[in-house]
Amino acid sequence: MLNQECQKNRYKINTIFMIAIILCMLIVPFLGLEHSLWALSFIVLNIVFAVYLKKSNIENSEYLTLLKMCLIGFIIRFIIAIICVYNPSLDVPGDQQAYQMEGLKIAGGWANGHLLFNLPAAHFFYYAYNALVYYLFGFYPSVVRIFNCFFGVFTGINVYFISRKMFGDTTAKIAAFLTIFFPSTLFQQTMNMKEALVTFLLTLIIKKLIDLKNQYEIKSFIIAIVSVFLLITTRDYAGIFMGFVVCAYFLFTVKISPLKKIVIFLIIFAMVGLISYKIGLGPFGIDYIKKYNLAYIDHLRKGEYQGGSEVLQDMSISTIPGLLKFIPIAFLYFMFSPFPWQLTGSLIQFFSSMENIIWYVLFAFFPSGIWAAFKKEKRINTVLVTVLLGFTSLYTLQMANMGLANRMKGQLLPIFFIFIALGIAQFHKKMLHRIQSHARDTSKSGEN
Repeated sequence: MLNQECQKNRYKINTIFMIAIILCMLIVPFLGLEHSLWALSFIVLNIVFAVYLKKSNIENSEYLTLLKMCLIGFIIRFIIAIICVYNPSLDVPGDQQAYQMEGLKIAGGWANGHLLFNLPAAHFFYYAYNALVYYLFGFYPSVVRIFNCFFGVFTGINVYFISRKMFGDTTAKIAAFLTIFFPSTLFQQTMNMKEALVTFLLTLIIKKLIDLKNQYEIKSFIIAIVSVFLLITTRDYAGIFMGFVVCAYFLFTVKISPLKKIVIFLIIFAMVGLISYKIGLGPFGIDYIKKYNLAYIDHLRKGEYQGGSEVLQDMSISTIPGLLKFIPIAFLYFMFSPFPWQLTGSLIQFFSSMENIIWYVLFAFFPSGIWAAFKKEKRINTVLVTVLLGFTSLYTLQMANMGLANRMKGQLLPIFFIFIALGIAQFHKKMLHRIQSHARDTSKSGEN
């Protein structure tokens, strides 16, 4: 009966897709080029979700649940992106114009036959990503935003499969729902900024590491390595850190012969070192890492005092005593600001404060989720916690304003949501067990 219902729902969804495609074909000739690209990309990217999930090894009911989440999440992002195109004042001030101009310059060079170009190492792949969209479709930054919406939703799919392999279907659905619909990340992923692509690559790397946990597959291995390289050339420090995580994980976890493992490890290690050197960071990012003494980090942090949401301006981390005093306060600000009593700030700060009330409730399930996760499996959860600790420590030290902290925390939320979802699932299971036990006790008392 349940399978018949799922088949009916799948038939309905396929019918809706066909109607949407037909409508798109009828409407597109009457639209301008940019609006036509919106309509076509909307249909095509939704079809990609459907095809990818259909080929995944999940049951009909799970397929339909996840597909509905993806479609609704993409529609919400799509609407926000289009609204912001027509009302630029709603955009978060950032590096969007720089990405657009560099992308346009590269696309223009390609059009004129110049395939090689010089770019700053820190944003190489994101510039090229903008350029590819402009080269294929014309200079329409709005189309880049729509692709970012796609990557944001796909992050939710990655989180679903990570959580499902580790903790089961219930946790997976909760984690995917939180990743796709959490308000601030939903909004950030409609901008022409790197956050959507970074979270997608980060979760894809973790997903492939989990695939490698039980069985070595060359396909998963190659995708993980390529994703690390793309992350290095998108957000350099994140990629370098994940490169070391992948190397360590491969060396100590992947089940292949020791000789093959050592050879592959050395090849990966050499490639990471070469790429980081070629993009100006020194071998293995050593030159980049060496700059990060306390005085330099303090200088970087103070350079971000902007936007009207600056915090801890009277504190310095250029000395060890100052650092020890700074860390606990800065950590609280990074994880939980803006606080409810800061509702009087800007409109963005107001909405962030309101959203954080939801975050406080969700975070209450994080400790129990961590505890349950380590009781189930230690090795892969150690990797996830290492990633969280590494990035949280870095962003805690560099955080200078609440707007930047909110953006950087958004990159880590999908990993937090995996543990939070497990905590919620465990809590629900315990409550259900108590209710059932109480019902049985009440029934027995009635019989007596």
